[in-house]
Amino acid sequence: MDSTHHGDSRLESSASGSNQRAAKKSRRSPRHIEPHNIVRGFTNSEVFGRPKRCFSKLPRKFVEDYQERFKEVNGVPAALHKLFQLFEEQSFDIKSPAVKELFKIIIEPIMMEPPVTNACLEVYYSGGLELCVNIIVNTFYNIHENIGEDVNIKEVPEDVMDVVKQILQIIQVVSRTLDIGISHLCKNVRLLHFLFSLLTLREKRMFADATLLLEEMLLSEPRVVYLDMKKIPCLPAVLNRDLMHIQQAHLYHILVSAIAVGDSIMGMDASLEKFDEILMDDAKIQLNKANQEYLLSFPKFLDHLFASTTKSVASTIPGSFAELLLRVVGDSFDLSMLDIDAEMAEEYSDSAIYQAAMYCEKSARADGYLMLSTLLSGKCRKKMQEHVMSYDLIRGLEKSVEKLIWVTTGEDHFPSHEEGPEQAVKIHYFRLLYAVADHHIHRYLLLNREELSEIESIAVSLGMRMPDDFDKLDKTKCCERDKGLLVELIEKMKRESRDSYLRFWMTRTLESFLRGARCKFDQVFLLKRGLLEDLFGILLSPETPSSEVIQGHFDLLASLMKDNDVAFEGFSRIVDCADKFSRLCHIVENNLVDSNMFVRCMVLSLRHFRSCGDKFQDLIRSSRVLRLYSPLRKRIEVIFNLVQLLDIKTLSQENVSCLNTSIIILLIADLDGELPVYLKAISTYREDYFTTGKELLTKLSKLLEFWLKHYSYSFKEHDIKSLEEVTGFKFERWKVLVRDLIDQDASSPSAIVRYLSLHDNPERTRMANLIPTCSRTC
Repeated sequence: MDSTHHGDSRLESSASGSNQRAAKKSRRSPRHIEPHNIVRGFTNSEVFGRPKRCFSKLPRKFVEDYQERFKEVNGVPAALHKLFQLFEEQSFDIKSPAVKELFKIIIEPIMMEPPVTNACLEVYYSGGLELCVNIIVNTFYNIHENIGEDVNIKEVPEDVMDVVKQILQIIQVVSRTLDIGISHLCKNVRLLHFLFSLLTLREKRMFADATLLLEEMLLSEPRVVYLDMKKIPCLPAVLNRDLMHIQQAHLYHILVSAIAVGDSIMGMDASLEKFDEILMDDAKIQLNKANQEYLLSFPKFLDHLFASTTKSVASTIPGSFAELLLRVVGDSFDLSMLDIDAEMAEEYSDSAIYQAAMYCEKSARADGYLMLSTLLSGKCRKKMQEHVMSYDLIRGLEKSVEKLIWVTTGEDHFPSHEEGPEQAVKIHYFRLLYAVADHHIHRYLLLNREELSEIESIAVSLGMRMPDDFDKLDKTKCCERDKGLLVELIEKMKRESRDSYLRFWMTRTLESFLRGARCKFDQVFLLKRGLLEDLFGILLSPETPSSEVIQGHFDLLASLMKDNDVAFEGFSRIVDCADKFSRLCHIVENNLVDSNMFVRCMVLSLRHFRSCGDKFQDLIRSSRVLRLYSPLRKRIEVIFNLVQLLDIKTLSQENVSCLNTSIIILLIADLDGELPVYLKAISTYREDYFTTGKELLTKLSKLLEFWLKHYSYSFKEHDIKSLEEVTGFKFERWKVLVRDLIDQDASSPSAIVRYLSLHDNPERTRMANLIPTCSRTC
């Protein structure tokens, strides 16, 4: 999931009073800077965080004295001062030795590891970032011409290549080091035009630096501007160009950043309030959709995307380094892509060279997978699912999965780590499979013909029918190998260690196969692969797994076991003693955010089995876990513990399921005519804990008010559908219950407000205390 940058938009400061008039005058000559009071400039920069617009007007002696006092800035103030003065001259030339020397002085402390903070501050507060942008724009564009007519890709002459690189690095490193937002630079269409042009250049460092700066502009906070792809004149030429494989990857990386509006640019722990604020901005949502539609309107872009993500990977070491690169990475590739020169290549063994090439290939393929999964999960998912068939995506993935995903590159020269290409390519591969399978009949394409026949046989044995659109599925597009991609994923997951972060993504992918209307034959098909044994084996291991692994495993267990008697019988066989069951309960209780979907599954399944009459009575009596969640006092305890964890300000995509689980338990109580009993019991919950029952009901009421508002937005339709599918309850019934709970009529037995006054009425409190209290132990 992606990080955001928090900072202010101090570069967006505007002039006032006489400065506004000065700003208007300055438009006549783009390089002319109007003088203003020096003291006021410094005051503004210190108090309001505004750049010094007239840095060039400072007395030279003043700058030199400042530089002498702060030696760690390494000559940056004087160099900036001189650069400002040169830029004001009509004869300014980016190719001149003087300009190149000044940039060399400025960038030296900035590119240190770590960067010299005072040097970055000096560049920022002096207006150096704006100067860098102006130099680029004035050098490569005629600012008096309409940029909309300039559709050609800009070429960078060799003699200014180094200066352009330094300018890009200065902007990017200063903004990152100081954590300042630069999304407002997206307003400068010429700058965008130039940076996208750089993505097509053969020189690696150039398009790499352009990528980093574009990403910083697109994702930095606050996001002042969202990119409109149609307004970048050269973008069609970029999308239609035959780029090197790694350049395509850089392009995909940027395009994903551009079409991410809410969920992709914010972590799962970002508040729902902030998500709603972003998603309620219809202009942003429509722009996001328009950008995706725009990309899909370029057939050549789609050809490149699917070809680059499905091409085969070389299996042997060829006779020469150049031939190896040609086989593994593709044509139009040179040594600079790997930062390896010909002399270094001579010193590498064949295996090390292959590692280098594969390391590069995995990095590039990860971005391609990410581009595909983002489009498949976006506003144009229906159209993209059609392309899954037309481009034969699944069989294309089969060509490379064994060598690209399941074989780890040697670590002698290119170590594998959590954020490196080895992990990234696997994670984005899993995300791609998830996007293909999620709520779509194409999930069956992840199986081969034999596995499809097996799942049909299971359906027949259960007296069930396959989905209506199953017969329409083109089976010639499914997997061809001995094991389909899904079954192969299960077997590989079993070999992953207990603490492997990949287990989270693997379980998420398997869960997507079960999403949608629950089909028992899909569950049984996966259960036959030994999933229950593996999942419970990890959860019950002596050392507790990570939070991500716990969450992924409990969520998949919830999907596998819901309403499935075969799964509950398997549970009793695996968790076959009191010690194992106690260990499981301990993990559930101490990781409620991660395990609440499993708890929800138990409550819903118990209701399902009871509704079937005598058919499952033996199962209910013999199952430890069903008996555990049967008593009223245990369910109240679950509600209390879940709601204690929540707060409107911290309610997020990650923990909103806890609130939904609490509502489901109350909904079942309401259907059984026991809602008043539940509310009374909660209100008088033992007060030897941090939160009293009355305080908890007050919090629950506020959470429910937010919940009703949150799920009323049109963009929540997909989430509402998922809630209905997972629980079996129509959303209208959810809303009826929530409205009853937050009703302000104290005479209503279903209104929370009625039970908030229990402590004010001794007789009512005495009666309520007759209800059994809850224990936190299993």
